[in-house]
Amino acid sequence: MAQRIKFGMTTSFLKSIKDVLMLGYSDSKQKGKTGYNVAFQHFIKNAILGTYPNYTIDYAAVQIASGSLATLMGLDVLESFPKVLNVNWDPIGNRFNAFDDDQVFVVLYDPADNLFFAYEGMTRIDATMEITLPDSYTGKTIVGWIFNIHRDGLITSSSQYLGEFILS
Repeated sequence: MAQRIKFGMTTSFLKSIKDVLMLGYSDSKQKGKTGYNVAFQHFIKNAILGTYPNYTIDYAAVQIASGSLATLMGLDVLESFPKVLNVNWDPIGNRFNAFDDDQVFVVLYDPADNLFFAYEGMTRIDATMEITLPDSYTGKTIVGWIFNIHRDGLITSSSQYLGEFILS
């Protein structure tokens, strides 16, 4: 029964971002496994806390992507205005695994409604992304992760946990 509950929690959490996981794990060489399957295995082994029947999710242990691109340095998130998150990073690149034109991909999660939101459009060199959430999110808790995607769309960085935020 304990395994069935963990399996259900994992499925419920990951099913809405299956396409994001396929992208986020496109760099991982997993023999015969999809990105969703790899994320599922990681989640069930690392991101469930507690004992039966009182399980919770350890959001910091959730992995949305895994790859060989460099992660973002100097990562910082703050709510600059009500319901406006500013995600900032140092625009540090190199010619091996941190390219100026790497796309930055942010995934935000609303635990109360089990909803995910994806944001993109900025690059590593931009060093900032501003995300405006709807007025209905006042007082809500939001959880976030970030990763990079190479210009070819096949190579990614590993995801980084942004934290848990209560929006004003």
